[in-house]
Amino acid sequence: MSTLGATLGTVSPGVVEIAIIPHAAISQQHGFVHAGAVAAMVTAGQTLTVAQSEVFAESGGQEKLVALLTATLMTVEAQEGISD
Repeated sequence: MSTLGATLGTVSPGVVEIAIIPHAAISQQHGFVHAGAVAAMVTAGQTLTVAQSEVFAESGGQEKLVALLTATLMTVEAQEGISD
């Protein structure tokens, strides 16, 4: 999270707020925040993690939903034929 420049906001059961300020190091070729940076802001579970992220842009004290991500991730450890 420090590589992304992320800061932790509200933490409660089932909800974690993480904020980042867009900058070149986490942007894709068109200047938008890279989806990989958004996807990196999830918590790992035992084997399966289902994550949903809502990305808001804030300007002039107003927020606007600019992206929605839903992802299912699977932890794979010590599987024959799979290495880093």
